[in-house]
Amino acid sequence: MNKKNNFHVLLHTTLLVFSSVILGVHAQDYSSLTIEYSGTIDSDLSDRFSLFVGKGILTEDIAISKTDYWADYVFEDNHKLPTLHELENFIDKNGHLPNIPSKDDVSEKGYDMHTMNVLFLEKIEELTLYLIAQQKKIDQLTSQLENECKLEDRYHRKPSNADFENNENCKP
Repeated sequence: MNKKNNFHVLLHTTLLVFSSVILGVHAQDYSSLTIEYSGTIDSDLSDRFSLFVGKGILTEDIAISKTDYWADYVFEDNHKLPTLHELENFIDKNGHLPNIPSKDDVSEKGYDMHTMNVLFLEKIEELTLYLIAQQKKIDQLTSQLENECKLEDRYHRKPSNADFENNENCKP
């Protein structure tokens, strides 16, 4: 399927430089620019966005406008963090992480950067929660091992006179 789409970009006071030779670009005045693109663009994406750049863009920064959609929901009480065994089973079955689109999904539908950034942050926050839980388990096991080592030392060492002198039960 080959579609021809026109994208309109409102130029404020920013100068856009596409290249030294620009083909298919028409500027009616300084407030708008039309870029003609002939190729395949998913209609879901072309309806949601105002600009398409075929080879990509080179920029120092991209800003995302204000949004309430962010991954802090991971820290809410009702967020179900799967066990690592559940996560392993999901990956074995599906070949990707939960909530992350598969390679086939991305190849077919594409993705938007903000949603993907939120999903990446979700995974980073989940990893942080897994690390915190593992550290608590390590601390618990370390403490348990230290206590067992102290008991082991107490039962396997030879008693000294100090043990008897400081123990009320051993005094005559």
